[in-house]
Amino acid sequence: RVALRRRPAKGLLAGLWEYPNELSPASLPLEWGITPLSNEYGCQAKHIFSHIEWHMTAQIVEAASPELPEGWVWADRAALERDYAVPNAFQAFAGAVEARL
Repeated sequence: RVALRRRPAKGLLAGLWEYPNELSPASLPLEWGITPLSNEYGCQAKHIFSHIEWHMTAQIVEAASPELPEGWVWADRAALERDYAVPNAFQAFAGAVEARL
């Protein structure tokens, strides 16, 4: 499964589901209350909006427990296809996600 969280109701990609992310990812799993069993960096991607450019690096974390922060969900392959709209900005990471589902 992959962890998802809903983006804020206002702003860029408002209300859509996303792979959890932040501007400085070095210690994020622990800051989010997730104990990693493994942690590796994956592919890099760039997404250009009309007014902003995102440069992203995937951080792939295997969680030690199924506990997630409030408001996050676990999604399997079927749920990703059926229930959760992940923005195109994150499509560069779809292959890495699929390989682990």
